[in-house]
Amino acid sequence: MRIKYGNIETDLIWNWPTKEIFHDWKKDFLELEESKFFEIYVVGRFVDTLVLGHENNTSDIDVILIGDKDIKKIEKLIYEGTKLGLEKYQTFFDVLWFDKLPIYAHMEKKESMEVDICILSDKWIIDGKIQKQYYNIKQISENLWNMKMQYPTLKQKNRISEGYSYLEPIRIL
Repeated sequence: MRIKYGNIETDLIWNWPTKEIFHDWKKDFLELEESKFFEIYVVGRFVDTLVLGHENNTSDIDVILIGDKDIKKIEKLIYEGTKLGLEKYQTFFDVLWFDKLPIYAHMEKKESMEVDICILSDKWIIDGKIQKQYYNIKQISENLWNMKMQYPTLKQKNRISEGYSYLEPIRIL
């Protein structure tokens, strides 16, 4: 399949995330100079793989950067981290910057938190077709878009309502 996500465009044979892929990617990612300026977390369902050993329970790895809104550093980490995942590991690392980290494990079903986020692109294109598009978003640099989102998302709230319990985020730096 052909993936276009922002300025990253590559042919991809999708690899489901594994502990091995994650640890190899993490080693490469943490070599980026800009990583030292952020707290970096893995969140979402891939935490189940790291903590409980559940394999193939998610198609991506959610990585959250927390720290000052330094656009150049954020853009470099999000772009390089995503590109590294897609091109070298054939796995989608959804690298985002958040102004604060929502802890889904501590949120009640009706509770929500507004989060200022930075993301690589306003759309995700597979084989020439838009698969996901954000509308309330603005471009702030070549490879960085900014928007406000409510967390947990509707998808996350549905999972919580169905009995899924999110684990605590794992800090990797």
